Amino acid sequence: MLAPLVEQYHQEPKAALLSEIRLNEERMGGTILDRQRLRMKLPGPADDKPRLAPVRDLSARRKSLED
Repeated sequence: MLAPLVEQYHQEPKAALLSEIRLNEERMGGTILDRQRLRMKLPGPADDKPRLAPVRDLSARRKSLED
């Protein structure tokens, strides 16, 4: 949604269009200040460990299919 606005702004710069682009960027957390306002948290070095989804044990199901 933002890309077409930026494209249009580059073709014909208008203050109203630039204002709309800034509002969209703000809603998406485009700057550090925007992320603070939105209370967004980005993962840091301590959060680099991947979180794995729980996996169901299928050994009982496999055994029932073999019988």
